[in-house]
Amino acid sequence: MNRRDVLRKIGIGAAVGVGGVSAMAGNATAWERQDVCFTGCSLAWIVVNEDDVTYEPPTVARVVVGLHDGSTECRDIEFTPENTFQVPGKFGDARVRKVFAGLGEKILGVIMYNYREDRFSSASCIFTNEHWCAKTPWTPSLDDASCVQEAREIGGYDCETLCDDDDHKLLGLGKGPGHDPKTGLPEKWVKQEGSSSKHR
Repeated sequence: MNRRDVLRKIGIGAAVGVGGVSAMAGNATAWERQDVCFTGCSLAWIVVNEDDVTYEPPTVARVVVGLHDGSTECRDIEFTPENTFQVPGKFGDARVRKVFAGLGEKILGVIMYNYREDRFSSASCIFTNEHWCAKTPWTPSLDDASCVQEAREIGGYDCETLCDDDDHKLLGLGKGPGHDPKTGLPEKWVKQEGSSSKHR
């Protein structure tokens, strides 16, 4: 079993640094699985375990969004059986919640909060959107967001997504032949986009 398989088995993102490892151990008692697949900057697929959507009150993640004016906004989302679904053949019995950015917005990252009474004041896992669209000029940084700054001040740690190339192909992205290296979109889409813009 390779490192990715081990991480998928325990259901958590890989934490960075010694502090992340200790914090991760505490977090594992809350989330049986936590992963985020970013589809560019317009959509995030948040993957959790089936048991993670059964709590009352519900488990919570905070989505960090970059706005068109250069500011950021932190939006809380809950996980329930009603707002999550399964992707047969890909994520097994895991539950998935899709989060969309609004017009002119970009999803910069996601904070997965522990399921405990002091969830917003304990160390949590921070996923960063590494796509090129999150690093373009005039796009705010994830760390500009107040909720991320607060999370880091109390020991928040970086986690890496476990989404691989096959996951991105499932979600409409790719890194291999036939896909644009900058956007991850199928090349035919990018060519059509460029062609149509020339005739505007």
